[in-house]
Amino acid sequence: MKINLLLFTTILSTVSLAILSCKDVIEEDINEEKIIINSPKNGFVTTNSTITFWWEDLEGADEYQLQIVRGTFGNLQQFIMDSTVQTNIIDFNFNPGTYEWRIRARNSISYTEFQLHSFTVDSSRDISQSTVQLAEPLDLLTNKNQLSFSWSNLYNATAYIFELRQADWSGSKLLTDTIYGTTVSLSQLSHGTYAWGVKAFNEESETAFSISNFEVDTIIPGQASLVSPADNAMLNDPNVTLSWQSGNDDNFYSDTLYLFTDVSLDSLYFKAEYFDQVYTDSLPDGTYYWRVVSVDGAGNVGNYSNSRSFIVQ
Repeated sequence: MKINLLLFTTILSTVSLAILSCKDVIEEDINEEKIIINSPKNGFVTTNSTITFWWEDLEGADEYQLQIVRGTFGNLQQFIMDSTVQTNIIDFNFNPGTYEWRIRARNSISYTEFQLHSFTVDSSRDISQSTVQLAEPLDLLTNKNQLSFSWSNLYNATAYIFELRQADWSGSKLLTDTIYGTTVSLSQLSHGTYAWGVKAFNEESETAFSISNFEVDTIIPGQASLVSPADNAMLNDPNVTLSWQSGNDDNFYSDTLYLFTDVSLDSLYFKAEYFDQVYTDSLPDGTYYWRVVSVDGAGNVGNYSNSRSFIVQ
């Protein structure tokens, strides 16, 4: 029996690719692996209320399950947290007390055993080595001119200094205020980039500022412009390609394409978000009308482009 060499080679290549594709989606079994903990070490005692949890990143892990309790897991006083994190280093603030924490790695098919450690936070009025944990906004891009700022309470802090600065932390101070809580609301923020920071203090010491940035973008993107096909174009190929130029915007995010089947733009045939200013698809015979609008990362929506029509025949 003769074998078609080209056909055999094609089949062999297809099977090989299928096997490779299966291997690509098979995750590593990490059941027997062990996480190496860097800090806090077992039995760690400190007067610093800010604790850094840090472990070696484990190959094959997609995420980590971190659990923290006050007391012990066998004699629970308070369940502090049970969270899934994708990073291998994270900070939290604690009131004085003795705690246990445990960590394990996970992926879609397996997980390691928990590694268990304990630590103690002793009471101290010295908060100079502690850190205020900012909650929100963190590196935010928004079109809202009213924002709420919040952070976690720091044990033994009497109050907090809140500062708002122009552009970045080296910029001019726009606001400095003493806050006896953990939230601030500001309104009438102008278009621009800002830095905000919080530090805690008591009668003996103070922390350094914890800092984050945000941007208020209240300017809509420019009007998108259609490139091809030309208006009223006659297309003999059902495989249609539409292209356009996005509206100008420093924070450009995407365009939305609208395709209609009536001149009044009421009968929507298709709508989709695009990032590369081109649409290609096979369309049935008929007359179509289309337009595009640009959207920026802050959520501002520009003006619609002029509409065009084309005929597929």
